[in-house]
Amino acid sequence: MLPQVDFNNMFPTFLLGVRLGGLMTFAPFLGNPSIPIKVKSGLTFVLTALLAPAYTARMGHNIPDNMVAVIAGELLIGMGMGMTIELVFDSARFAGQLLGFQFGYSIVNVIDPQSQVETSVLNFFHYTMLMLIFLQGNVHHWLFRLLVHSFDVAPPGTVIVSTKVISMLFSSAGTVFILGLQLAAPALLATVMTDISLSFMSKAAPQLPVMAVGLPAKMLVGYASIWCSVVFWPTLAAKWFHGAILGAQHLLDAMHS
Repeated sequence: MLPQVDFNNMFPTFLLGVRLGGLMTFAPFLGNPSIPIKVKSGLTFVLTALLAPAYTARMGHNIPDNMVAVIAGELLIGMGMGMTIELVFDSARFAGQLLGFQFGYSIVNVIDPQSQVETSVLNFFHYTMLMLIFLQGNVHHWLFRLLVHSFDVAPPGTVIVSTKVISMLFSSAGTVFILGLQLAAPALLATVMTDISLSFMSKAAPQLPVMAVGLPAKMLVGYASIWCSVVFWPTLAAKWFHGAILGAQHLLDAMHS
């Protein structure tokens, strides 16, 4: 005879897996499309098996009446934690896209091996540099610590979604433009000043071929600005990641019923 499965005892473990699955889908590096689905699924299964003995004992073993809402809440809390950190990388992409237009790279794209879509050269450069800082600073360890801490703050089955949570997510998304401008500010300011200088030179000396020398001059000045400012990126990125972790913590507090 086939062994009988007690679904009431399996449901708490299933909720753990749903939260972990949401994080694995949207978290930086872990949610990267280049990582095979089998690897993500295996890591989710292993983490669920490790955390289940510690947290399922605290939960009730009865399947709630609003099972769909409970599962959606667990999925949202995992997605929310991952997306809060991923927004920092979206800021880097925005900075690269902004500088790409300023450098004249609006039609010079490369194929991103991670997403298999065309992306700006500087977009890819900024994202890759921030990912290296992310891994070198062990921010993924912070993310796993936050994940484990989330089960203490908001145990599975106690997550609620309110207008406050939605407002916090939209507020976090709005920081993408601010952080992107901060990252692109040195090179953006340098290229704008170069444009202004060339404009004055063209008025003073109309015979100067501004169109011929303007774009190469902007590129050289812009690359020099990036080269000079890149040494400050680890400090700036650490501040951003720390703020993102705190933002995810506040999101957890708001989701706890």
